[in-house]
Amino acid sequence: NAMDAPGLQFAWVFYGDLNNIANWFVDDVIVTGEHHPYTVLFYEDFDTTWSTNNPPTGWRIFHTAPGDSGRDDWHRENANASPWDSHPSPFPAIATSLTPDLPPDSMISPAINCTGFRNITLTCSTLFYYFSSQPYTAQLVYSTDNGATWPDTLHNYQINHETGPIWEYLHLDHAKGKSQVRLAWVYDGDISYINWWSFDDVLVIGDSSPAYDVACESIAWPIDRVPPGAFQPSAVFRNGGDSTLV
Repeated sequence: NAMDAPGLQFAWVFYGDLNNIANWFVDDVIVTGEHHPYTVLFYEDFDTTWSTNNPPTGWRIFHTAPGDSGRDDWHRENANASPWDSHPSPFPAIATSLTPDLPPDSMISPAINCTGFRNITLTCSTLFYYFSSQPYTAQLVYSTDNGATWPDTLHNYQINHETGPIWEYLHLDHAKGKSQVRLAWVYDGDISYINWWSFDDVLVIGDSSPAYDVACESIAWPIDRVPPGAFQPSAVFRNGGDSTLV
């Protein structure tokens, strides 16, 4: 029974001779509660045919040599491409190159409409395979004003990275109710400082925001026990919905 269980974890476990199976893949795992339904606001699996200079619909890829592209720009890799050879579908990647163009490089999502939604959450799969501890920028950031500014960092891979593929679950704390949210995967610096950076299966979900979601935030009076008899209590109420209480 997982109801109200803290720190719930799942594990896919194989025990025995690996020669007895051919393959075992897991992808796009989502857990939601019966009493907390979510709405899919955006999804991209990158399985269509696209390129650096012709990205998926609504996406933007910035690189400094628009007429040319290579591994050192965000590009499409086929399923099971090394070093993400366990990944079963095409995905975007940027990698070291012998003849790179100048940084920065970024891959920017379409605008995501989060109007009427809260608890905005991004999930995606990622493989970040770094090479050097030299300074560089490798960040997943987001904008709530259609890309005019990018003040919020979801993941700084130069500081916090794993050695293998990971599943990310990231909260966009400032995206509640915003109509033009964009995500960006940004690399700046010498591309030889990393070997590989790739991601896939970008999913943004949110909970619908009711107009009125009134809750008692605190008891102002009494602050302790009082003797029996008449008294005037007071409390602080807050509306967690989108409308202004009158």
